[in-house]
Amino acid sequence: MGIIWQVALTYIGAIIGAGFASGQEILQFFAVFGEKGLLGAALAAGLFALIGGETLILAQEMKAKSYQTVLYHLCGRRLGRMYDLLLTGFLFIGLAIMLSGSGRILEELGLPPPFGPWVMVLLVGGITASGNQGLLGASLLLVPALLAGCLAVLGLCAANPAGGAIRAATFPPWWLAALLYVSYNTGPAIGVLTSLADEIPRRQAPWAGLWGGLGLGAALESCTLTLLLTANPYGEFPLLNAAALGGPLFQGGYALILWAAMLTTALANANALAGRLTFLKAPWRGLALCLAAHPWTTVGFSRLIALFYPLYGYLGLFLLLLLLTRRWR
Repeated sequence: MGIIWQVALTYIGAIIGAGFASGQEILQFFAVFGEKGLLGAALAAGLFALIGGETLILAQEMKAKSYQTVLYHLCGRRLGRMYDLLLTGFLFIGLAIMLSGSGRILEELGLPPPFGPWVMVLLVGGITASGNQGLLGASLLLVPALLAGCLAVLGLCAANPAGGAIRAATFPPWWLAALLYVSYNTGPAIGVLTSLADEIPRRQAPWAGLWGGLGLGAALESCTLTLLLTANPYGEFPLLNAAALGGPLFQGGYALILWAAMLTTALANANALAGRLTFLKAPWRGLALCLAAHPWTTVGFSRLIALFYPLYGYLGLFLLLLLLTRRWR
């Protein structure tokens, strides 16, 4: 069971990232639909469970060492090459978003703005140098704290309900928004799970996907409900603002949890991308990727999420369909 939990937690950590734990993604894809957003979270959880199991099994069947092999199998060589470029770009942009968000969070805690991204560069570079074991070990330590933090903020808001006036979205409908959320995360899921496929026996792979999907569903439901109970669910870090109900110490603790969420996603993205940098020695790949992503931190955390995530959601719908229907084609 140990490796099942490690892979499931790594899967959760890869998806839960900065936009999720800050509340930005939850607001844009779920909370704006009110109670229907909770239905969207349940739909997303089921799809994540299917994606996790299917990706691990497919990667094992193909003995894939990188996500490029899986994409070519799903899409064919010509279309697969396009999705390979898109996924590589998305993982790289996601890494830049985590670096940017790290700077903003540590700035909230009173540290100089340039400090956060450079701390993340050094941590991701160092942990990625140890390969899959570094990623699995970090996820085993950090992701339970992330999930506990989501539940703690929900408990705080449930005890002090405010019911903020969320501006209801008219397009897309709630079910399409949930699909878009899953679809833009399909690529990163394929990237990180392919890199971990060798770590888990074939019979246990579906269970890792299932528990990872259920864990993501629990986090989605709790964070959506938190924002529905919050007086002002807007701003760059809505869930961090909600944590202010518990006082400065509680909010500071959640800020550290949010920073840990950024670290887990940055590690997952860097680990998935590292397999493509075969011209560099393995210990240096993560550091090289972080140094290349660092200049993007000047664009801004919420602007990067709002610009790139919906775009990749639409582009990922076809990839999601191909993965879920591969057994019948």
